[in-house]
Amino acid sequence: MGNASSSHQPAQCETPTFFTQEELSKLKSKLKTGCVENVKPLLQKKVKELDNTELNIAVTGDTGAGMSTLINAMRGLCSGDEGAAAVGTTQTTMEPTGYPHPYLPNVRFWDLPGTGSTRFPAGSYLREMQFKKYDFFIIVSAGRFTENDEKLATEIKRLGKKFYFVHSKIDADLYYMRRRRKEFDEGAEIEKIRSDCVSGLGKAGIPIPTVFLISSFMKDMYDFPRLMEALEHKEPCLCPGPSQPQGGGYSEERRTHTTEHKEEPQCPDLSPPGSAGTTGSSHRRDKDRQERRMGKASSSQQAAQSETPTFFTQEELSKLKSDFETGGVEKVKPLIRNKIKQLDNTELNIAVTGETGTGKSTFINAMRGLRSEDEGAAAVGTIETTKEPTGYPHPNLPNVRYWDLPGTGSTQFTAGSYLRKMQFKKYDFFIIVSAGRFRENDAKLAKEIKRLGKKFYFVRSKIDADLYSVQKERGTFDEEEELEKIRSDCVSTLRKVGIPDPIVFLISSFEQNQYDFVRLNEALESDLPNIKKRIFVLALPNLSVEIVQKKSELLKKGIWALATLSGVVGAIPVPGVSLACDVGILIGAIIHFRKCLGLDDASLHRLANRTGKSVEELKAAAKSPLLGKITPDIIARIGWGVAAVTVSALELALDFVPVIGSIFGAGSSFLMTFKILSDALKDLTESAERVVRVAFET
Repeated sequence: MGNASSSHQPAQCETPTFFTQEELSKLKSKLKTGCVENVKPLLQKKVKELDNTELNIAVTGDTGAGMSTLINAMRGLCSGDEGAAAVGTTQTTMEPTGYPHPYLPNVRFWDLPGTGSTRFPAGSYLREMQFKKYDFFIIVSAGRFTENDEKLATEIKRLGKKFYFVHSKIDADLYYMRRRRKEFDEGAEIEKIRSDCVSGLGKAGIPIPTVFLISSFMKDMYDFPRLMEALEHKEPCLCPGPSQPQGGGYSEERRTHTTEHKEEPQCPDLSPPGSAGTTGSSHRRDKDRQERRMGKASSSQQAAQSETPTFFTQEELSKLKSDFETGGVEKVKPLIRNKIKQLDNTELNIAVTGETGTGKSTFINAMRGLRSEDEGAAAVGTIETTKEPTGYPHPNLPNVRYWDLPGTGSTQFTAGSYLRKMQFKKYDFFIIVSAGRFRENDAKLAKEIKRLGKKFYFVRSKIDADLYSVQKERGTFDEEEELEKIRSDCVSTLRKVGIPDPIVFLISSFEQNQYDFVRLNEALESDLPNIKKRIFVLALPNLSVEIVQKKSELLKKGIWALATLSGVVGAIPVPGVSLACDVGILIGAIIHFRKCLGLDDASLHRLANRTGKSVEELKAAAKSPLLGKITPDIIARIGWGVAAVTVSALELALDFVPVIGSIFGAGSSFLMTFKILSDALKDLTESAERVVRVAFET
């Protein structure tokens, strides 16, 4: 371990010497002047002193880092055992609590409340915890090295005390990394995490930090055995209990998936939610149950099915009517052309913010339908990757940008300077991403966004990892109850900091058809202005047939405008069809439909990568002649027979049917263009629905 490697950590400790040099000299002197009886009082006094020696080890760190779970593991207990420290997905430790070692009652592990919560903010934490009264410290960190980790290390050093730095939940880190990437070097990833901790501590003035990467559920793997050896070496009265495995440590042979590891009998080893080791049925909620699970924070009250947006304002509709009455179609074309241009140029800037390591970049990739390996994906990792606000355009709709903001609470972006540096005013709305328990920094972000008069949504990410940890901790549990407990904690704390009606979603960026991911998208869509609602919906990944149908309705609503522009000015004959239209507009529209519905080659490749299907399998499901190159011949085949039909006002679905819809009858160029594009959109929509069903096997 040392600076970066566990191999440099303390070796098997030597037998400790309990007598001081002065005591040894006195023993020697008494033995020389008399028999053994002369030294008995001194030996009895030493035995009594050793029996009464107390060791108080304080376990501290950020809230939710796994301090209580580590204490149980070091005491040889699981959460269900008598006398175990309370654990949970919401904060359970509200005051320093001493837990005696099961076999050495004078050894006490002190479970300190986590710093960085709204109850124990970092600014007052050090004063409240009275660090001076403890003999030794273990700083527990989960995820990336943070500003609070640095503050704790600096204060303990100032007091002249010793500490070990423990990066916990290494199994969860690797579990999540496997979900992000198909292939990765586990050993290299572990060393990267270790180096990040060592580097952070070095910058805090700790020249030779002692760092351990552990899983409290896999006590014979990673650095857990070395941690126990180091404690024994450091403090002679602390030895592992009978249930504590000896030896081991991280090695090449131990690179096994967390779900394959055989755990100790008293601590069940279960597969993560939705993995091969479970049926996954408990995670597939039907719509009614999903409604109940959304609760007040994100139910149908805040995410009701939105209507297809109207792109024209009432003022614009009145002008269209007036211009048409005085000048016919030609007079309304400029306004329609300007509206199409406005729609094409509409920008949507969504800022994704939160603490470092909460999964913001992974969430952005999920919203854009990308995996971390895809071209243009946001960089992800177990150490900090985002160093400045970075805008990631949607692959098919570049005017939609998700802004990946650096995480607050890191040593580089401290909470005190974060809000000033990020320039929150320039974004349309915000998504605050939190992982683990609700934190002081979450509250600061929410209050600042509210002060600016902006809208935000609170996303509790990595919910799959939370449930995985609960399974490892307890074995069996009520998932619904646990989800509601997490949601209620977020809602309650947001209300306490002045957000009266908080909007909270529990999501997994890898399980986009589960939990609240779909409802999050519906709520975002529902609250956007009409013109921005359109572009947001078209940018959604195709996770369900419902999303495909919603996109189709939006695209259909714009066909009449394209038909109006195509039908007269610039119209040319289409081979094999008696009427004329602008073939360029038709081809451009069909290509646009295809991209929005995720049927272009790039989108199909991304979907194949995400779902594990082959591109050929997805293309076979599509069965559309419109997936290839769009030529005038293709347009002609769609247009055959169109001239003889009529279109009802209802079918046109115009924003102002009474004004313009009635002028187009059988035989008009508008009618032909409208029908060609409508038929093409219908064909592509049905193809996209089939692709989604095959991709997600629904």
